[in-house]
Formats: sequence, structure tokens, C-alpha cells
Amino acid sequence: MNNAEVMGIRNGLLHINSDASLRYFEPLIGNGATGFVPRDRFGNRVFISSTGAYFDRAGNENKAGILISREGENFIKRHPGILSDIERGAFELTDTLQFGTQAQVTSKIDLGRGRKIQSLPAGDIQAQSSVFLLEIDSEKYVVKKKAPRPKNRLAIDRSQPYINEMLQTQRFGTDLHDLFANVGIIMATFMFATGQFSCSRFEEGRHPTQKELGEKIESIWSEMYKYLVSLQPVSRISKHYQPPDLWDHIKLDLSREYGEDEDGGYGGDGLVWRTDNFILRPDNKIVCIDPFYYDPPYSRCA
Repeated sequence: MNNAEVMGIRNGLLHINSDASLRYFEPLIGNGATGFVPRDRFGNRVFISSTGAYFDRAGNENKAGILISREGENFIKRHPGILSDIERGAFELTDTLQFGTQAQVTSKIDLGRGRKIQSLPAGDIQAQSSVFLLEIDSEKYVVKKKAPRPKNRLAIDRSQPYINEMLQTQRFGTDLHDLFANVGIIMATFMFATGQFSCSRFEEGRHPTQKELGEKIESIWSEMYKYLVSLQPVSRISKHYQPPDLWDHIKLDLSREYGEDEDGGYGGDGLVWRTDNFILRPDNKIVCIDPFYYDPPYSRCA
């Protein structure tokens, strides 16, 4: 069993289909490819399962795989067996929780070798992820695992595979690097992602206020929006089959409708910023930790 299979098959998150296709990973070719496992332009490598597959947000079947960043490669090499430990800890903690509770840190598991994992607040009953804090000696990481789908059939599922979120976040962070750097905003740093799990660097700090975030993001908001629109398919109206696209129905999850927030601030152009999706670090950099959500077309008909 390889790294792509270790996180999912034995716990029922994946099914068996050796003929499924791997989507969205675009390896460099020719002079850009290095080693036996090519990287994409963000420096990621992907290791695919020989048999595992899963269905994505739109019901498309995907080959299971684990997408590992350069930082993630170093992380895994420095901590042998960490993928199995993360999976074991996340499932043991999930089994002790009731879905949708709003309790604070409920339990912690000592994984051995200086590794500990604990559950973090899940938010409300619509939570799309079970979230955990992984500590390895002085290092900290955020681990996410797919939460069960809402039992309420009327509830809108806005989740997407974590491997998609990692690629989307890296695309924005790379292509808009200078735009973000000018105002002191950076994107979250992923170690790895599969369809059902993700691991990213834990950012020390707090959520910014409306004013603190608005001072940085208001001047670049329109450019972010325009760039997102440029990535999306021009039209999905066709009688012929069109393969799924990484940016289909993806929206920026960084603002809410016009209104007053707790600190009395407002976002630009009638927006209130989603401050809970950002972390203000002690160095005054703001990290965007959850920039996107999936907005299925049927949700607009509700």
C-alpha cells in the first residue's frame, strides 16, 4: 500500500477502480521535468493509487492520489510514518465527536515520537471539515478531514476535494504573488492534500479586524476577482460532454454581503470581509487560509 492509498481506502473514504483518471495535475515536460516523478509548475509531485478512486463535488470519478509540495516532501522525510499517524489520529478523534458540536478542544491523542494531534472547533452543523491541530515537538500544522455529508437533503454541499483547494491556492499565490506582496498578504502553505485529507502550516496569530484586513485587501480585491473570472470556463452551455474544470463554479470566500461587523467596520464596495478566513501574524503579514468555496449552480435555484 503506497502513500496515495494509506489515507482513505481502509477507512471507507475511497472505492476501488483502477481505470479512474487523475484530474487537474499538470506535470512539466521536457526540460522542466526532473526525476522519475515529474513536478508541476508549483513544485508539487503527485503519487497515485493503483486502485483507489473517489467521486468529487460534481459526481465525477477521480483517481486517488496524494499531492505533495516541496515543503511537504521535506516534512514527510523529516517525520517517517507521519501520514499513517495523521490518519490514525484523525479517525480516532472523529469517532469520539458528535458531528456538528461546537465544543472547544475536546480531546488529544499522543501519537508517539513527539507527535500529538487534537481536534479543533468544528463550527456549526454545516461544517465541511473535521479540523485538527498536529504538533510535532515545536512544529504545528492544521489537518483537515472530510466531514460526513449533511443528512439534510436540502443542505447545500459547498465542499470540494482538498487536492483541488491546494492547486487553486497555489495558483493564486504564484500568479498574484507581486499583487499580494505589495500589501502584505500571503496564501496558506500546504504540505500535502488528497481528496479527503489536507495538511498545511499552522499560522500563529489571530483573525484581523475589519479595518486591519480592509486596509490591505480593499485595493486589490477587484484584481483578485478579475483573475478568478479569467480562469473559469467561458461557457458551460453545450450539447456535447465537457470535462470538469478545476475552476468550475468556484467563488472567493473572502467577503460577505454588506452589513456591519462586530467592530463596526465595512469592506470596500459594500462588502464585509470574512475575517475568519485570514490570520494576522505577529510580523503583520496576513495569511489567507481558506480563500475559495464551491458554488454549485443548483444552489442559486433554492
